[in-house]
Amino acid sequence: MAILRRTKYLAVGLILASLFSGCSLFQKADDLEKKDGSAAQAAASAKNPITPEDDKEIKKIITKYCEKLFSLPINSTPGDLTALNEFLASRTINEGMNNPEVGIHTPRYVGLNGKTVIGYEVIKNKDGAKIDTSFVGKEGDFYTYYTKIGLMAQCVSDEEFNKKFKIKPDYSYEVSGAVDKNAIELYKVEARYDIEIVKDNKKFKILTSREASYKADNRSRMIKDNNDFITKIPYLDENSDDFKSEKEVMITYFNNLTKIDNERSNLLKAAWEKNLDEFKKYFDKLYGITKNKESKEIILLDMNYKENFNIQYFPLMEGMSGLKRYNNIKVIPHPLYSDKQKKYILKFDACVEMLNGILGDNVLYKYDYTVDLVKQGKDVKIKAVKMNGFAKSEDPQSYIDMADKLVNDKKLQDAVNLLENAYYITYDKTIKTKLDGLKSVQS
Repeated sequence: MAILRRTKYLAVGLILASLFSGCSLFQKADDLEKKDGSAAQAAASAKNPITPEDDKEIKKIITKYCEKLFSLPINSTPGDLTALNEFLASRTINEGMNNPEVGIHTPRYVGLNGKTVIGYEVIKNKDGAKIDTSFVGKEGDFYTYYTKIGLMAQCVSDEEFNKKFKIKPDYSYEVSGAVDKNAIELYKVEARYDIEIVKDNKKFKILTSREASYKADNRSRMIKDNNDFITKIPYLDENSDDFKSEKEVMITYFNNLTKIDNERSNLLKAAWEKNLDEFKKYFDKLYGITKNKESKEIILLDMNYKENFNIQYFPLMEGMSGLKRYNNIKVIPHPLYSDKQKKYILKFDACVEMLNGILGDNVLYKYDYTVDLVKQGKDVKIKAVKMNGFAKSEDPQSYIDMADKLVNDKKLQDAVNLLENAYYITYDKTIKTKLDGLKSVQS
């Protein structure tokens, strides 16, 4: 059966052909000569297995096909699949539609780190559908393409999924009731497919469309935790207005915390231990730490404040006198960021003056936080800040970068003190060279 012809080892074959053959990347010219009757035409065909015009046409067909494919419901019926017929080769329709092991892989339930995908929609932007298709190669009459599809995935928790969806012996699912819309979260994912194209009545048609890295048989493929072909992608574009505004709120908050010295930190801790009102009142008194430059509140404090804003995990900790400045600030959307939860990972270096009786005893620390935001009306506020990690830096380049920032801030002595401690910690030659250079500027 023609549809069973596979290109599983195509990529390896192409590499070997390119390494050991001096005349062609895909087929030998003399083989093509027998077929086409012209050695010159065969060599040209081997060098350019597809014309730019055909490549463009095929990619357009694949894009339209993928948009139609992911408009189908999961657990599609044979009647639903006829919507794909305009894109499919006659052999696929006649022989492969009832044999998904070799034919068309339709959307299915997929497990993703405690969530299950129950629906899909192709992501579209100003340039059209987020579908990226690359030509892999040609073998005989078959053109192989590798396609990445950006999708908005409707997800529910595995617990919710197991309540509504019952697995059957063939690993398909029986739906036992409607899913609560409030239980659905949207995540962005990328699905990857291997697609084979063939000419059918002088038109390009899809012969097979299969999940990349698929399992050997359909029963195994249908297990929802077999998800090698799909990956979460960032929900937010870092050039988007949402990302920029949310990042600004977090940076403002942590910059405000540099205004707290050891004395005020102790007073704040006492207020935190009393009750919400005392903590809120004193927190706001400290140079407007709870507000941005427009005097808008950027923090949401409620009865869970002790859990959400644990005083033990504020950047200025016991034994510290003050925070000199930050550097290497990284704001990364958390993998769990979705339409319903704004969650970030925030990392930075901080130059910390230690509280040990030695003025200017500066040390570099690395901080790692998870920050949860919530939208109230048009404003975004910080709902919770949790510390993931905290450690004294041992990275020489981080010390040098921080010293450069301090020098730019006209804090030469702070930079010298920092590098003196850095050299004691690391004994790194580059730090010693930098330190000697700064000292020569001082003298």
